[in-house]
Amino acid sequence: MGIDALLPIYAKDKGDYTCIILKNGDTKYIDIKTRSALISLSNILCIDLISIRKKYSSIVGQKNRIPIPLSLELILVPFKTRQPVIKNDSCLGYINLINIKCVTRINPTITEISLKSGITIEVLRSISCVKKRLAAAQLTAHHFITNSTSSKLACTYLKEYSKEYNQPATKADVAYISNKLNHIIYRLGLD
Repeated sequence: MGIDALLPIYAKDKGDYTCIILKNGDTKYIDIKTRSALISLSNILCIDLISIRKKYSSIVGQKNRIPIPLSLELILVPFKTRQPVIKNDSCLGYINLINIKCVTRINPTITEISLKSGITIEVLRSISCVKKRLAAAQLTAHHFITNSTSSKLACTYLKEYSKEYNQPATKADVAYISNKLNHIIYRLGLD
């Protein structure tokens, strides 16, 4: 069963838990913090998180909140998914890049990520920040996959990725961008 997301949650009268969203939309709750769940998952897969973070930090050009490729089908992107109540509580959830369907702006500081399973997750970041994180995750995925020993799966993924994102812009795409540019110009008072 594939993983869609690992999310920190507060369980009533119990404290900090992790909600695991599975690929089929089912949810499981475990009585450990999300960071501990991530460490356990990486240990099961025999992956050193410190080395992964160090390697991909230099590739994506950032020091914090690095996408974590654990396998060809599990590339976790960290996002702030809640406000911590207590000082040391985690606010980061991890969403599997492979299972993200689309992102939608809710307001200037909240973006909704829709998964292929139909589940939506609110992220406490602007849509531009979310898109930058997803671009860094795509770069991480590309590097991870092309350097993977499973070249057959890598070729399949890259072909699918190329089909989806290497298409010419449609009139609707251009109209959307034009609308956004006009909105920015209006907000800057340049019209």
